[in-house]
Amino acid sequence: AATLDLTADGGDEQPGPKRRATRGSSGGAGSGGGSAGGSIVLEGSEGEGEAKPKKGSIREERRKKRAREEEEKALAGAEEGEQTCILYLDSLGGHRERGIMYLKWYLEEEYKNKMARRAGASSSSAEAPPPVDDPKFRLMETKEVKAPRQHNHSDCGLYMLQFIEKLAKHASALKPPLENTPHPSWSAYEELRFGKEDVRQMRRDMKRDIQLLGEQQAGGA
Repeated sequence: AATLDLTADGGDEQPGPKRRATRGSSGGAGSGGGSAGGSIVLEGSEGEGEAKPKKGSIREERRKKRAREEEEKALAGAEEGEQTCILYLDSLGGHRERGIMYLKWYLEEEYKNKMARRAGASSSSAEAPPPVDDPKFRLMETKEVKAPRQHNHSDCGLYMLQFIEKLAKHASALKPPLENTPHPSWSAYEELRFGKEDVRQMRRDMKRDIQLLGEQQAGGA
């Protein structure tokens, strides 16, 4: 077999992919003049006709893909030993089915909106991205936690802040995790417990902080 470079006439190579013809014998009849049969294959350089992606852009796409996968995995609670659910705490002892329904609806709409924006940003098409339909929030389990009770109708906010503060400080260290227990009870965890005196102290601290802020603002005026 012989190889023939197909470059531009005149000596200097023209820009563009180099092509070559490879001639080899074949069992078929030749073409023209009774010459020996053969075939000519034009081989272009790899990736001919399409631009090769830059290495930096490939790495960036892989990084974005990993970030998307990790976020979706966390949202779905797919990591081993974890369970994604809604923990419902009510210091007045009530249960609000409609409120939970609205919360799930809000989470689903937020997720759809975020995923649609991401799809639109990564798409080169001018067309709108397809709608995201994911039932994970609609199907998410809700667990009602047996929570400390308030003794009036004015401390709801203080109890809510106590719940948030305790969970922010200790949730990751709870054994077993609050969301993994079949009938979660707040008082079952020593780290989470608080009483009426803690609520009173929080009220005093908030009053002091508000007064200090007011004095600071008045002094800076």
